[in-house]
Amino acid sequence: MLITSKTVKILTVFLFPALYALILRILFGMKSMEGLFGVITISFLFLGPFIMGIIATYFSDEKDLKSKGYVLIFPWIPLAIFLFATLVLEL
Repeated sequence: MLITSKTVKILTVFLFPALYALILRILFGMKSMEGLFGVITISFLFLGPFIMGIIATYFSDEKDLKSKGYVLIFPWIPLAIFLFATLVLEL
């Protein structure tokens, strides 16, 4: 199986944001964080997906970012991967 640079780019764009979210989920799920529950919930719900979108668009090709549809829809794909991973891993 030949791995091309395009395959690596696609994996980078999809997996880095999802990996970031999984790490956040594991960290925020720790028992030692229970006292900060309100702050953690707000940041996990709003700041986490926002940063995932930033990471996804940062690693995207510049020509793809010129499309409005790409910019609006693409950041949701890593979020869907994260949702699927949390369901499968039962986090």
